[in-house]
Amino acid sequence: MTETFVYDGMKFNYKTIGDGPSMVFCHGLGGDIDQPEELIGPVDTCQLIFMDSRGHGLTRPGGTADKLNFQTFADDLRALLDHLDISSAVIGGISMGAGVAAQFASRWPDRVEGLVLVRPAWLDAPMPPNLELIPYIAELLADKEPHDALGEFLSTRKSELKAIARVSSATLKSLCQQFTKTGSIERRLRLKHIPACSPIESWSEISDLQMPVLVVGNDRDPMHPYEFAEEWARNLSQSRLVKIPSKAENLNEHKRSFRKHFLEFITSLRQGD
Repeated sequence: MTETFVYDGMKFNYKTIGDGPSMVFCHGLGGDIDQPEELIGPVDTCQLIFMDSRGHGLTRPGGTADKLNFQTFADDLRALLDHLDISSAVIGGISMGAGVAAQFASRWPDRVEGLVLVRPAWLDAPMPPNLELIPYIAELLADKEPHDALGEFLSTRKSELKAIARVSSATLKSLCQQFTKTGSIERRLRLKHIPACSPIESWSEISDLQMPVLVVGNDRDPMHPYEFAEEWARNLSQSRLVKIPSKAENLNEHKRSFRKHFLEFITSLRQGD
């Protein structure tokens, strides 16, 4: 069952599962709280906390363009922890959520017991080439109905999409779902503005962080190059990098492998390793 809290004129939708030490996990661009919950699965060693970012899920209203960025999302995450009276937690996220977690850790490291970055899609600069199709989707949705916009997307970017599909049909499906999600037209601004910002402006913002970090990447993922996971791991002094099977290889193995490494990381934190 989800709950809500109000901050900065927004009613944020969030969910807590279980008891014990707190673990907050942020979803990716265009996702919602179901995404990290499905990836992590049931965990009986900590309290899992998920929140719909502004412009996503059941959080309302949609959010203005000037606040669809990593800095504001990190502010929102801090507000959630304050609302729940949580002084510190393990902070993690998938794709965009990894960027939110990194931004949060760079500003409030004393509130981060451990950091989990899954399939990061950004480095230290805005608009990485792997995300260049995302603002184009927003552009099409600005003046067309979703069905027509999807048709134009498939026809005008045919060669690029074929190349993506050869590597990962799941990635192509995810791109197409941005047109068919509920409220896609109203929420197109998230697709325009979030890729145009970055989680950090320089690696120096996170290079001195001392909390343990788990960085998770995989091959065969055009939107989340494994090289990005490697770069984050290189710039975080206390990091451990793991490679898991991609969704394109085997979705069940992707989840199983992530859960194995995630639980090992959580256990090591509790044991002080």
